[in-house]
Amino acid sequence: MLKEDLFQVEYSEGHIIDVGWYPFFEEDGNFKIVVISEYDWENPTYVKKCNDMETLMLYMKESVAMVNELISRKGR
Repeated sequence: MLKEDLFQVEYSEGHIIDVGWYPFFEEDGNFKIVVISEYDWENPTYVKKCNDMETLMLYMKESVAMVNELISRKGR
Protein backbone atom coordinates (compact mmCIF):
# COMPACT_ATOMS: atom_id res chain seq x y z
CA MET A 1 0.00 0.00 0.00
CA LEU A 2 1.80 3.07 -1.21
CA LYS A 3 -0.08 5.56 0.91
CA GLU A 4 1.23 8.80 2.29
CA ASP A 5 -0.11 8.05 5.77
CA LEU A 6 1.00 4.60 6.91
CA PHE A 7 1.75 4.92 10.62
CA GLN A 8 1.72 7.58 13.31
CA VAL A 9 2.18 7.43 17.06
CA GLU A 10 1.85 10.39 19.38
CA TYR A 11 3.60 10.34 22.73
CA SER A 12 2.18 12.15 25.74
CA GLU A 13 5.22 14.44 25.83
CA GLY A 14 4.32 16.09 22.49
CA HIS A 15 6.51 13.93 20.27
CA ILE A 16 5.22 12.22 17.13
CA ILE A 17 6.68 9.46 14.97
CA ASP A 18 5.20 9.55 11.49
CA VAL A 19 5.81 7.12 8.62
CA GLY A 20 4.55 7.51 5.08
CA TRP A 21 5.30 6.69 1.45
CA TYR A 22 6.31 9.60 -0.78
CA PRO A 23 5.32 10.44 -3.36
CA PHE A 24 2.18 8.55 -2.53
CA PHE A 25 1.04 5.83 -4.91
CA GLU A 26 4.36 6.03 -6.83
CA GLU A 27 6.26 2.72 -7.00
CA ASP A 28 9.60 4.58 -7.25
CA GLY A 29 8.98 6.41 -3.96
CA ASN A 30 10.44 6.01 -0.48
CA PHE A 31 9.35 5.47 3.06
CA LYS A 32 9.85 8.65 5.07
CA ILE A 33 10.23 8.43 8.85
CA VAL A 34 9.90 11.70 10.77
CA VAL A 35 10.11 12.59 14.46
CA ILE A 36 8.27 15.76 15.39
CA SER A 37 8.82 17.53 18.71
CA GLU A 38 6.37 19.97 20.25
CA TYR A 39 4.12 19.65 17.16
CA ASP A 40 6.64 21.61 15.04
CA TRP A 41 6.11 19.93 11.64
CA GLU A 42 8.16 22.64 9.93
CA ASN A 43 11.33 21.65 11.83
CA PRO A 44 11.42 17.87 12.31
CA THR A 45 13.84 16.48 14.88
CA TYR A 46 14.66 13.42 12.75
CA VAL A 47 14.06 12.58 9.08
CA LYS A 48 15.15 9.43 7.23
CA LYS A 49 14.15 7.93 3.89
CA CYS A 50 14.48 4.39 2.58
CA ASN A 51 12.75 1.98 0.22
CA ASP A 52 13.14 -1.40 1.90
CA MET A 53 11.56 -2.97 4.99
CA GLU A 54 14.86 -3.88 6.69
CA THR A 55 16.09 -0.28 6.66
CA LEU A 56 12.63 0.95 7.62
CA MET A 57 12.72 -1.23 10.74
CA LEU A 58 16.20 0.09 11.62
CA TYR A 59 15.03 3.70 11.23
CA MET A 60 11.89 3.00 13.24
CA LYS A 61 14.03 1.66 16.10
CA GLU A 62 16.26 4.74 15.87
CA SER A 63 13.25 7.06 15.98
CA VAL A 64 11.77 5.30 19.03
CA ALA A 65 15.14 5.49 20.81
CA MET A 66 15.38 9.18 19.97
CA VAL A 67 11.92 9.94 21.34
CA ASN A 68 12.66 7.95 24.50
CA GLU A 69 15.87 9.95 24.98
CA LEU A 70 14.06 13.26 24.43
CA ILE A 71 11.42 12.29 26.99
CA SER A 72 13.98 11.15 29.54
CA ARG A 73 15.99 14.38 29.14
CA LYS A 74 12.89 16.45 29.71
CA GLY A 75 12.15 14.53 32.90
CA ARG A 76 15.55 15.23 34.44
